[in-house]
Amino acid sequence: MCDSGCLLQIITCILFNNSRSNFERCSVNLKQTLRTSSRLMLCTQQIIKPVSCHRENMDCSHLYRIFTQMPTPHSLKTFIPNSLHLLSALLPAKDSHRLTTQHSTKRFTLGSMSGVHSMNSLHTKGIVECSSFPVGISQYNVDVVRYQPTDRPIEDRWSMKLDTDARRIILGVYDGHGGSATAEVVSSVLPEALLEVPPSRHTEVFEEVDRRIIRSFTDDHSFLRSKSDQWERNAKTARAGCMALIFDLDLKSGDATISNAGDCRLAVFHGQPGPKIELVHETSDLNSRAASEQERLENEHPGEDLLIVSGRLFGRLMCTRGFGDVYYKLPCKGPVGRYTHKKHIDAMSAVEEIGKIPINQQYDSYFYGYRTPPYITARPETSKTHISDGDTVILASDGLWDKLTTLEAASILSDGIAAGVEHLAMHLLQFLLDNHPPGDDTTIVILRSRSPENKPSLEE
Repeated sequence: MCDSGCLLQIITCILFNNSRSNFERCSVNLKQTLRTSSRLMLCTQQIIKPVSCHRENMDCSHLYRIFTQMPTPHSLKTFIPNSLHLLSALLPAKDSHRLTTQHSTKRFTLGSMSGVHSMNSLHTKGIVECSSFPVGISQYNVDVVRYQPTDRPIEDRWSMKLDTDARRIILGVYDGHGGSATAEVVSSVLPEALLEVPPSRHTEVFEEVDRRIIRSFTDDHSFLRSKSDQWERNAKTARAGCMALIFDLDLKSGDATISNAGDCRLAVFHGQPGPKIELVHETSDLNSRAASEQERLENEHPGEDLLIVSGRLFGRLMCTRGFGDVYYKLPCKGPVGRYTHKKHIDAMSAVEEIGKIPINQQYDSYFYGYRTPPYITARPETSKTHISDGDTVILASDGLWDKLTTLEAASILSDGIAAGVEHLAMHLLQFLLDNHPPGDDTTIVILRSRSPENKPSLEE
């Protein structure tokens, strides 16, 4: 039996045998089946024990970590994501929920067996996630890939949230910096809050979520209160930061609201594959290098000449819109205000990652011109568009846009659609890896509106 087939049996055994006796019997059978394969024998023994202990609460990312942290043959490691997708496609809906990630509300599939197997040859080092999700019973499908070029944990996050009637979907990409704490919180809290209000209230929700992050942190360090049980988490969320891009689509009408707080970018393409594909909507990158953001800061902080230094806010951050980065939002007016600000900086520095210089040891260089905060806002730039059958929507962090223009991405996607590529996000990333490898975290989320005749038939 081939390595891939053996691994597929192992995963199936682990996830879908609830009876302990059945599971142990399958384990014995697997070991006997694999006895002739010296490369797989050690792998099998290592897999069965740790995963069986946690199989009831297993998800894709947990299982993937267990496999990839083992001294497993490289051919198996590259096969793991594909086998998970294949199982999800083949198993009944009642079982497939164990293969979903925290972002999913439906089971996912790469759409065809050939689509699954075609990924075996791809370069997978640094790929944190590669997933595909049908959106309810609509004609839409969402492809996701996340890539981390270094050994540190990825700081980007993404989200997909459907309302209870499956008539509205919210997609989000969150570009984290200074750690993943803020992106982790915002990617969970923001979509939930947005679904509770109409799209016209996006700005209100963005700003309220950020106020909550600030308030949770400052309440922990108030003279009148004791620290909460979550004080360390709150401090890390305040210390780190993230930009956010939201795509809010009415699945019935096709009307969409886009809210952008940062330099993640969204683009909507219309038309069939080929040179006639048309860019119909694109967001603007909102960071310290954008002329519009520099002008906004000058208007909001008149007379402060050293806001942008070397293309960065106070010479430190590219971020001018987003969540967290509370040290550039807290008040500091007067002697008491300056004292309180330094106290808050000390609190954030206490949870700084090992190996990094805490902010309180660099206070003067961070806050030499700190006079009229906040200097970073969570207020998004909001726009509207309409999605038609056959349209393709891409949301991505700046790891992609640092390497490709929007029109270059359109050309690559057009070629992929024409070639019948099932996973467009992976197709786009693979082009980068082959030609312009990203040096930063890269998250790509693609929503593809299929033509009515290709609308998938899903089990409910």
